[in-house]
Amino acid sequence: LTFWLVFWILPMGHGLQWSSISQVEAATYQIIKTKENAEFGRQRLWGAVGFAVFAPVSGVAMDMITKQTSLGNHDNRTDYSVTFYMFLSFMLVSVVCLLVFKDWSAGSSTAFLKGMGKLLAQLHFVIFVFVIFLLGALNGSAFVFWHLKDLGASQTLLGVDTLLKIGAEIPMFVISKCMVEKLGYEPVLGLSFVAYGLKFLLYSLIHNPWWVLAIDVLNGFHAVTWTAVTR
Repeated sequence: LTFWLVFWILPMGHGLQWSSISQVEAATYQIIKTKENAEFGRQRLWGAVGFAVFAPVSGVAMDMITKQTSLGNHDNRTDYSVTFYMFLSFMLVSVVCLLVFKDWSAGSSTAFLKGMGKLLAQLHFVIFVFVIFLLGALNGSAFVFWHLKDLGASQTLLGVDTLLKIGAEIPMFVISKCMVEKLGYEPVLGLSFVAYGLKFLLYSLIHNPWWVLAIDVLNGFHAVTWTAVTR
């Protein structure tokens, strides 16, 4: 029963989470257009900073809670409950901020389906959406963490890995606009597949989970990819 609950809750949760993030970032772009010398990458990097800070905090918290709950009963299963409470708390704060921030408001769309029909009738747009779909599928870290757990990684290591992975994005977000303008959208998307392919190849070769810290520096290019697909 637990497996099937998680099986259905995760897709629904991720669908709601990432669709809302996309809408917030689209609104951010609209606000940035009205500001002088404002760049999306320099705004988005603060999301990476928050991610990088709380990833190791949650990893350490999970290891500490697991040690306390496993004393005396010899249960080595990881206790993930603290991360759900942390996530709920931050989401509530985010909702409050969105409700009081008036710049997010926008007029209602009266021709949504008509506009979508025009877009889907364009072959290059359909190809673009398919490419983004593939990059999104490759970006999932759940199976990477599963692989690392099989290699003996602790939750603290997974948190530190996320810190370095997201930390590598921060300087890239600063220069992402310049890189996209210099290289172009198509070369950036092509290099994204190269970066993912190299990461997955290196994942398959390691036997010590700590090597992932060196491999995931490549994740910095994800910042350039994100800027390219959302511009």
